[in-house]
Amino acid sequence: MPIDNCHYCYNELTETVLPEYLKTLKQQIDAPIPMSRFTEKGIGIRTLLKQFGFQSDFPGCYVFIEKEDPIYVGISQKLVTRINQHVNGKSHFSASLAYRMTMESYDGETEQYTRKQLMNMDKFRTLFEQKKKYLSELDVAFIEIDNPVERYLFEIYCAMELDTSRWNTFETH
Repeated sequence: MPIDNCHYCYNELTETVLPEYLKTLKQQIDAPIPMSRFTEKGIGIRTLLKQFGFQSDFPGCYVFIEKEDPIYVGISQKLVTRINQHVNGKSHFSASLAYRMTMESYDGETEQYTRKQLMNMDKFRTLFEQKKKYLSELDVAFIEIDNPVERYLFEIYCAMELDTSRWNTFETH
């Protein structure tokens, strides 16, 4: 019985389906979208979707790119909304990559504080906003992947193939 309506066996996924997704994504990486599009004043999700040629938000995989180098792979059921959250999110939940980057470069004590407490500290918040700005200066490429099994497996496959190990982790908190 298929999981989440995925009718491929594991070997078919790893030998055919995932490599085909990667081939398609690499074509998108060659012509990426500036992340600055997601921070334009007055431009919301609906407008972005229309500009990208979609009627509604969709599930898929995205890659952040710095000077032609992929640095982070993510997936979402609402891909355009999720990309938008990375640069416009207000918390460690919505702008999680910016939060991780902030944690890495923050020179103060963090162990004794909760995430919420850190986000309320001026020095930490300022650095967090700088990391979101950095992300808004990158490029992004994405592809639609409807099936959740394919999407989850592709995220790991893609992160490994594109070597985005600096920022990708699959450790849960």
